[in-house]
Amino acid sequence: MPATPPLPSLASGRLPAARIRRLRPEDERLYPDFLAHVSAEDRRFRFFSAAELTPHQISRFTRYDPASAVALAAVSPDDGALWGVARLHRLDGPVREGEFAVLVRTDMKGHGIGRALMEGLCRGAPTIGVERVVGLILSENAGMMAFARELGFDLTQDPADPNLVRASARLGENRQAA
Repeated sequence: MPATPPLPSLASGRLPAARIRRLRPEDERLYPDFLAHVSAEDRRFRFFSAAELTPHQISRFTRYDPASAVALAAVSPDDGALWGVARLHRLDGPVREGEFAVLVRTDMKGHGIGRALMEGLCRGAPTIGVERVVGLILSENAGMMAFARELGFDLTQDPADPNLVRASARLGENRQAA
């Protein structure tokens, strides 16, 4: 997948534009500082648990099969610090779906980083055979649900768990993120 272009600007006007690129194994060393800037609530919203990530988990995030996953990093152009990460994994089964996940540093939210990462995932989805992008969101995560709606995702209650909402969008449809 070709590198996505940098963000044209960030809303605050105080920050330089993030650079969006593929997540790499060497980014593992950037995760401790990145996670130190992610609130317990944001960790819980992303991982459904506020527990700290183990080195093994971090290693798994930065090492993935590019034939079945797209993983992106938003990094500071100044010092290369991680500002956000996003992943899309192709799911097994007859439907060509991929599950997304996005995490942006708490202090960097509201600057377009999550949107740029999601747009990059959607552009990269066909390279791994994904036609529909889906994600599970905690029903109390109003911010992520609003973000998904803004990007054109349909939201439905997860039939297996009343605490989860399923966001789903078919690529190629008239959507904001495509």
